[in-house]
Amino acid sequence: MALTPLVAIHMTAALAALAVGPLALWARRAGRQRPRLHRAFGHAWVTLMLASALSAPSRFLGHMLWVDWLGIVPVPVRQAAVPGF
Repeated sequence: MALTPLVAIHMTAALAALAVGPLALWARRAGRQRPRLHRAFGHAWVTLMLASALSAPSRFLGHMLWVDWLGIVPVPVRQAAVPGF
């Protein structure tokens, strides 16, 4: 697959989210909690994941691959496993 602008956006957003996610968790779990930092990193992570999902190349190829379902399946499973979530 060629590195089109859409693929570059998708890859950049996904890699940035991979870097920001642990920082958000660290800000919450560190010895001294940092709620503002945790919230800022959390908002950044959600925004990057949304950008990654909206720019997914398979969305524009006309079919969904098996890997595309990995982002959809855990939501109902989590809701069924944790009532009231």
